[in-house]
Amino acid sequence: VSAAVGACGGGGNSSSPTPAKGLGTESAQPHSVTPVLGSAYIYASSDGDRRVDFLNLTNQNGKLSGFYLANSNSAGVVTTFSFTVTGTVQGTSVSLTLKGNDAPTGVTSTGQLLPNGDLQMKSPGGNGQVATTTLRPTTVKQYNDALAQLKATHPSPTDS
Repeated sequence: VSAAVGACGGGGNSSSPTPAKGLGTESAQPHSVTPVLGSAYIYASSDGDRRVDFLNLTNQNGKLSGFYLANSNSAGVVTTFSFTVTGTVQGTSVSLTLKGNDAPTGVTSTGQLLPNGDLQMKSPGGNGQVATTTLRPTTVKQYNDALAQLKATHPSPTDS
């Protein structure tokens, strides 16, 4: 995940609206301190590079699959890169491999679920440094709203 963020010129903490909590089941038993991996995460930059990214995951017994969308603004044009995602989760440790038009051979990121439900990933950045990116639990609606705001702020010539 961070690889896509690093490759698109960013990293850091999200400043998205209050996100939805990770998905889990409620029970009468005491709550565990181990966070639950959610199905959707967002990264929204608040700095000058203006980015909105979305990670969608399916977890089948610790094996992850899904997709990652990286939307960035460059010179007033919003560009989207899409990636397929595979990986694993064991406890709070997460490993993701992204493959797509910006990473055809795949880039692997490792990270962890934080106690608040955020997903913090580390991977090689576009500048050769290690990029750390924090993604927050979200909903599809929250992501679509953030993307619409990015496009309204920085309209693409192909949008009508």
